[in-house]
Amino acid sequence: MNELTLEQKEKLFADITATADTAIRESKIQLSDPMLNLSDMEFFNKYVKDVRWHPLQNHGLEEFHTPFHLETADQDFPGQVNAYLDLLHEIPTTPAKILDVGCGWGRGVDILRKYYKVDVHGIDIQQPFIDYANKTYPGNKYFTDVDITDYNVLLFMDSMHLMFSHKFINSIAQGTLLVVSDFFTPDTLEEFKNMIQIERFECVLEKDQTDAVMKAIVRDIDTLKARFKHIDKHIVNAYKHIQLNTLHQFKIGHTKQYKFVIKT
Repeated sequence: MNELTLEQKEKLFADITATADTAIRESKIQLSDPMLNLSDMEFFNKYVKDVRWHPLQNHGLEEFHTPFHLETADQDFPGQVNAYLDLLHEIPTTPAKILDVGCGWGRGVDILRKYYKVDVHGIDIQQPFIDYANKTYPGNKYFTDVDITDYNVLLFMDSMHLMFSHKFINSIAQGTLLVVSDFFTPDTLEEFKNMIQIERFECVLEKDQTDAVMKAIVRDIDTLKARFKHIDKHIVNAYKHIQLNTLHQFKIGHTKQYKFVIKT
């Protein structure tokens, strides 16, 4: 098969991305009432920034085999901590410079630096998220703008929609490792794979983690009351509502959760 011309490549990419970002975002909140998810500014303002707890902005994952034993402080959200630890599991990261793209409130960066002892920074377009992250985890580095060519591993935890920006994709240096862990509908999964193919990236790993995520969500919901006795009930219930909605989407087959490792 002949390689696509730049014009053909950009047209194909444009066709894919025309509705992909909107479809991906809607797939995560479609069944919610109210329409909240763990990356919304509304949730952050109401239930995170002034509250004495530190939820992670991502799904959870049932325990997997790593050399790590979670510290007591990280047993508040064990599934979500495991999901972040899984990003670098069995991936060579030394001497890597790693960027968490869409880092949200910053705890994921802190988790990876703490357990893997690697150089991880975070970036997010929401300035309030970055301000909170820098204040809460002052030993780490978080930005709203950064040169991504400075990094050879990019992490996308529930933020793979950012990869549908042609400008963003074109700014990634050749040989960069992309680690993606996110929810996909059948349509967005096809669009994502098409985009990877068009860009002629190499898919090193594709792993369906839906069952492990569902188990983690069930455990999360069942233990919320015991883990967060000190948090106001309406705050915990808001988090529980999101988790129940996410679990429902999995149960009816609306979404599945995949992990990809891709080399550019």
